[in-house]
Amino acid sequence: MLLPALSRAKEKGYRTKCLSNLHQIGTALHIYGLDNADKLPVGKSQGSWLWDLHAETADAITQAGASRQILYCPGLTASVKDLDVWWWYSTGDKTSVHRVTGYAWMIKRTDGNMDSGLQPTGKQFHDKLSGTNVAAVELVVDATLSEGATEFINVTSTSGIIPVHRSAHMEKRQPAGGNILYKDCHVAWRPFKQMAYRYNVGSRDIRYWF
Repeated sequence: MLLPALSRAKEKGYRTKCLSNLHQIGTALHIYGLDNADKLPVGKSQGSWLWDLHAETADAITQAGASRQILYCPGLTASVKDLDVWWWYSTGDKTSVHRVTGYAWMIKRTDGNMDSGLQPTGKQFHDKLSGTNVAAVELVVDATLSEGATEFINVTSTSGIIPVHRSAHMEKRQPAGGNILYKDCHVAWRPFKQMAYRYNVGSRDIRYWF
């Protein structure tokens, strides 16, 4: 009786901290936008995974007030965390141009370095904060990943740093849902039953859901 209750309490804490993280990220992005003609920070190469950020992009976000720590969801206890190995991912030192974070970013990639398009059509990357119906446009989302259609626990890692990825906010073998930061800076929880498969990382069939 006690262990399930403790597990639920811990997960509730993760969700609350995750929501706070995304609020702070949203504030930092809007501060950056105020200083840069409504633009979002965009790097030349952001990698092919949605949690990849160009170092210049990540640094612009932290310089606008979002600490490095809050770019990692606290619910990713068995996956990507706030560690130097992820922050300096490309080279392992301070010459890195590629950071792996704990959230999926819908910020525009300028070099076309994405393995496939977003699914379904209508979801797209963004280079500015304004636009149509900003309260319904996802900007940063929990990194809910599967390998194939159903495997959310043992998503194969290619980094060699972790053996597998396990999505945040799990409920047994399936995600309970995820927090989403929208363009207007509000954050809301989306139950997994309302999520859809949106993006695929190449031939490995690693899927992002939100």
